[in-house]
Amino acid sequence: MTTCFSMTRLCRVLRWLYIYEGAKLRNLFFIAVVVFAAYQTGAIYYNIDAYGSDFVQGNMHLMNKIANISLHYLVFMMCFGATFAFSTLHRRHAGRQLLLLPASNAEKFAALWFVYVPLLVVVLVLAFIAGDLLRMLILPLLVDNGHCPSAVPYFLDNLWGWLSGQEEVYRLKHHFILQVWALFLFCHALCLLCSVVAGYLGWLLSAVTLYVLADAFIRYYDHVASAPYVLLVLAVGFCWLAYCLFCRYPLFKSLFTLRFHGI
Repeated sequence: MTTCFSMTRLCRVLRWLYIYEGAKLRNLFFIAVVVFAAYQTGAIYYNIDAYGSDFVQGNMHLMNKIANISLHYLVFMMCFGATFAFSTLHRRHAGRQLLLLPASNAEKFAALWFVYVPLLVVVLVLAFIAGDLLRMLILPLLVDNGHCPSAVPYFLDNLWGWLSGQEEVYRLKHHFILQVWALFLFCHALCLLCSVVAGYLGWLLSAVTLYVLADAFIRYYDHVASAPYVLLVLAVGFCWLAYCLFCRYPLFKSLFTLRFHGI
């Protein structure tokens, strides 16, 4: 088999991954729907009286705030979902089948990356839309003036503002946007690496690691001008290390496994 990258083999790997990764994506989708719907319903329920009739007539300040906070939930779900990206590799039979697929390591790694990075973004956006619709059905049953407009346009507008880096959308400085993106990419790359190392326990390993590093981030991140660039370099290094460990999975896994031969 040639070592060059082939889109045909990549699509075949993606079709095979649907068997195992489809169920995890569906679970993440339903969890995100519940999280978004519960947050929106609670936020509007406890704040709708503060706006009164002005809110019903079109005051969108609360909806815009809900959309912004929902983006934080989306970022968290992105990192949480990344900890399951390579969990299939650690399953006994599914992991062997994945390693024996007629495709290169780069194609297998790219297929898993595609499922848990760009595809997961689409899944979580759809989960927000579903959660918003669910909130629009539940809230009128709780309060009389609960027929609030949808927060989807604000959510998509704010999401595009962050993806495109438009400073006029948020009225933020370019350096601050760079800091936020660098921190997110660092955390996401670390979660991918922890998924390769620990499998289904990747969420625990990444949570412990980020907790240990949190104090250093709070103390020095805003005071060092080159901190975002350091995090971007570390993010690229984590992704490269994850790929190297993925290519050498049986070897590096055996280093952490106790083997009692002859017993």
